[in-house]
Amino acid sequence: MKPIDRYLTAKRTQTRTTTFGSNSMTNTTVTEVTSGRELVVCPASNLGDRRLPTPWSYTIEKSTDYVGSYVSISDYSGGSGVTWTDVISIQGIIHSNRISFASPRPTVAYNKAVANLYDEIRGTNLNLAVDIAEFKETAGMLKGAADAIRHPLRSVVKGLQYGLKHRKFSKDAAGAWLQYAFGWAPLCESLSGLIDVTRKLENHPFKVKGASCAVDSLSDHLVEGNVHYYSNSRTRACYRIGLTYSVNNSFNATLASVTTLDPLAIAWELMPFSFLVDYFFNVGGFLASLESSLGVGLDFHSGYISYLLVKEGSGTFIEQWADSETSVLSNGSANSKSVYFNRSVVYDFPVPMPPTFNTSLSSRRLLNTAAVLRQLL
Repeated sequence: MKPIDRYLTAKRTQTRTTTFGSNSMTNTTVTEVTSGRELVVCPASNLGDRRLPTPWSYTIEKSTDYVGSYVSISDYSGGSGVTWTDVISIQGIIHSNRISFASPRPTVAYNKAVANLYDEIRGTNLNLAVDIAEFKETAGMLKGAADAIRHPLRSVVKGLQYGLKHRKFSKDAAGAWLQYAFGWAPLCESLSGLIDVTRKLENHPFKVKGASCAVDSLSDHLVEGNVHYYSNSRTRACYRIGLTYSVNNSFNATLASVTTLDPLAIAWELMPFSFLVDYFFNVGGFLASLESSLGVGLDFHSGYISYLLVKEGSGTFIEQWADSETSVLSNGSANSKSVYFNRSVVYDFPVPMPPTFNTSLSSRRLLNTAAVLRQLL
């Protein structure tokens, strides 16, 4: 990859035709104008020994200005009934680049990558401490489910009768969904996760990776005078974290894998509707990753954090207006793309950043939120 920093150029042709009655005069001008920019910034290659990570970064940018056409027709009249027409036609670069991009969300991508990394180290998403604290509610859930399994027809008929009488179909359905989403699913993960705990007991280096991307799209409409600019863009912020570690205390490492040792994390998970807060500010995930960053029972060997930011966009413009003397029609298109990459070396288990507001909600999360609100209403 060779460094580049240059402005792109293109030809711009302007033709002007003036007509007086049956006589006309045409003048054509061709100029070389700036049409965009191309930038490549990168240090000398740093391959290292191909065993331990090395720092590395580069930046690539390429954008083009709006290329299109411009036509202006003006009719004038002077004294003694003299009239003439002035036509200006331009082909090539018309306007500079005005493509808009959504702001990247690197914190969201980084914290998710850290969480995925520690999920790999733990080997599972189980949390027995929270499940045990919720045992009373879980036991009741199991009993109700068992009764329904033993007498399925009776349960269905009884449910229909109750629903017809009290008109509570939606509330019962919401309750059933919540039992599955926040009762059965976490408990099954905790139980099945115990099977994988023993694989962490081997006393040799492990290599793990965690990655995540935050992707945002933006459609924008900008008006400057009589010119309307339309753009569609996509911003992608990605983190990839890799590290090598080993187990120095099998008991502590296994205990940290099976359950949380942080009373604050347990208290947060047991707080009513904390999961709803986590949908917008992932406090629970932050506390879990913060505890994992202590590396209980583990030795850190080496690691790296890679950040990739990609912005891609395209745009068009249109200008169309007329008054008593002049009419103008102009349109064109432009493109823009930039790539930034940085890899840094870390010397300890990565620590999460404080959570930020997350506006990206999946259909499952919206369904969970709606079900809870239905239970409260």
